[in-house]
This record gives sequence, C-alpha cells and structure tokens, in this order.
Amino acid sequence: MNKFCRGYSLFMNWFNGICAPLCGGWMMLSALVALPLSWNDWMPLSIYDNFPFHDVFFTSHFWPGLALLLVNGVANIAALVARKRRDMKGWVNWCTVAGALLVVWTVVELLIIPNGLSVFYFILGIIQLAAALQLRRAGVGSPILVSACLLGEPCRYDGKAFPCQAVMDLGKQHELVPVCPEVMGGLATPRPSCEIQPDGRVVNTEGEDRTAAFEAGARETLRVAQERGCKRAVLKENSPSCGSHLVYDGTFSGARVPGQGKTAALLAQAGIETLSEMDFQRTSD
Repeated sequence: MNKFCRGYSLFMNWFNGICAPLCGGWMMLSALVALPLSWNDWMPLSIYDNFPFHDVFFTSHFWPGLALLLVNGVANIAALVARKRRDMKGWVNWCTVAGALLVVWTVVELLIIPNGLSVFYFILGIIQLAAALQLRRAGVGSPILVSACLLGEPCRYDGKAFPCQAVMDLGKQHELVPVCPEVMGGLATPRPSCEIQPDGRVVNTEGEDRTAAFEAGARETLRVAQERGCKRAVLKENSPSCGSHLVYDGTFSGARVPGQGKTAALLAQAGIETLSEMDFQRTSD
C-alpha cells in the first residue's frame, strides 16, 4: 500500500507540476497576446458566466490561468523540490496540500460548471489526498536520529566512517538527523579509543577520564532529538556513546558486555526508541 501511495503521489507531483503551469501559462498568454494556437480557440469565455464576479475576473483567461498555475501547480512543484532535497516530511506535507487543493478546485468547478473532466480530476485529487494521508499515518517523512558514522561521516575515534546501506536507505522515506555525540561533546577526530568502566566512567586508552565529554555529548544529542521531533534513533552498536545493546567491557580487549552507551541510555530514558544498525538490518530483512 505504501509503495503505491509513494508512486502515485510522485506521479501526481510531476503530472500537475508540469501540466498546471503549462496550461495556466498558456491561458495567461492567450489573454495578453495573439497566439497561433490560443486557449480562446477551444474554450469560450462564456464558460465562466456562472462564476461570481465573472464580469470582473473572467473577462479573459488571464485570472483563471493564474489561479490554475498557483492552486494546482505550486504545491506539486514544492513537493518535487522537497523530494529532491530528501526532505521527506516536507514532501508528504506538500503532497497533502496538493491533494486537498485539487479536491477543492474540482468541487468548485463541479458546483458551477458540471463537466466530466472535473469529475475525473476530482477522483485524482481524492486519491492523491488519501495517498498522502496514508503516508503520514505510516510515518513517512518522520525524522530519525542516526549516528553520523553510519551515514558515511568519518567521525569515529579512528577517523573513519562505518557506512551502513540499510540505514542510509531510511532516507528514502524519512528525514535523517545525523549526530556524533562524542564530537558534539567536544572530542576531536581522530581520538584515543574510549570504553565504559564498571563504575560508569568513560576512560580512553591513555587512562584519561572522558566522562564529562561523553555526558555533554549525550545531553546535546538529546536536545537535537527533541528539537527535531525524533521518536526513534538508529545508533552504532558497541560504541560507548551509541551502543544500544552491547558495549565494550572497559578492558580494551575487544570483549563486549550487555549495556548501553551514554547517549543511548539518555535517549531511552527520554522515551526515544533506540535501535542499532544490526537491529534495523534484522527488522528490514
């Protein structure tokens, strides 16, 4: 169902995003200059006689053309721009607006000048609006907090990234909010590896206590998550900041134990669902 809704919404964005400006512009030009193929040749102005104020706004095709361009064109163009920018929340919102405007437009036409073409477009508008609302209910476009290293950002302790395609593919349906709690806490990249000790402190391989930086990064990450409205986070497993289920045991031997990193724990306490990249790969298989 969601696949159909995404495809149909995108089709309508392109269809009306192209047709409305072309037809609206053609109508406006026909009112201003003599064209070899004029809108006036196949749509007489008498079609507007039943509209209110027809003797003011409908003495030519200019104002109806402008209305067509603005009402049915702008919202779909804005949706395409949002989609291009990978702003999925903005895309769904503009699809909703475009569908609603098309329904209102055709209802007005049908009340004043009943015709079969308006019935056809009314059905298209109802489907566009319903598809957009279904995408909203499915959470498409909702923001997800993501460890930046999983998106290819070289911000790990060793100066490398850990790109995960399954996580990056989330960007097809959601707004991804990248964070690196350790960098946000003031630590440099690269930096000595850190692990959580049994007493809860975070210490690096040089024996330096970095607890304050990790806790500051966790607080800043929570602030960003709440500010952006994130209800879910996909975080790098095993990290002393982002580990959702496992962390290294503090001996720098590579051994792992059940537990959460500083940021993952704080996000979970705030009611944000925390997943690791492994969790997501399993749930999407």
